[in-house]
Amino acid sequence: LRDRVRFRTAMSDTEGLLGSGSLDAALLRVAEARVLAPDDPDVRRLSARIHVARGRSAVAAYAEAKARLAELEREEAEAREVPAEANDEIVDRFRSARWTREEDLKGARRKRAETWSEAIRPFHEALTQVTDDADARRALAELYWDEFERAETARDRAEEARYQKLVVDYGGPQFEARVRGEKEVR
Repeated sequence: LRDRVRFRTAMSDTEGLLGSGSLDAALLRVAEARVLAPDDPDVRRLSARIHVARGRSAVAAYAEAKARLAELEREEAEAREVPAEANDEIVDRFRSARWTREEDLKGARRKRAETWSEAIRPFHEALTQVTDDADARRALAELYWDEFERAETARDRAEEARYQKLVVDYGGPQFEARVRGEKEVR
């Protein structure tokens, strides 16, 4: 009986922490509930909800990194070439600015890749708890769709095929239609 009370308290506390956005604390509390009732489906569902919430936070960081990269790529595309009549000082400034932009782009590409990887992890963790969690599957399909589009733009057919399969695997018929629609545009 005492364990049942501790279990219900842990579950209730977890709900409250999840509602307040204290996701790390909620994960710790649900872990306590899992120790007390390892096979309880409510614990698994609650754990999946926490992981989906963590994933959404990570997706926000990914969206910021992706937007920053797009901004830098736009700036790079709009950057002027060194005027033919430029003196050495102007040439040096242009080169310095270009090198700075190239370093910024490298950093932004790395940040986008890192935040993308960090974003998919919690959704996969949610699926280890509840294999048919619709929110986690949809989020993964969207994240894999981004990579599919990136591969398509880069004309990397192997990566494109890889991510297309993942989009369909996680997104189901809705995303399969989306991929088919994308293929028809080509």
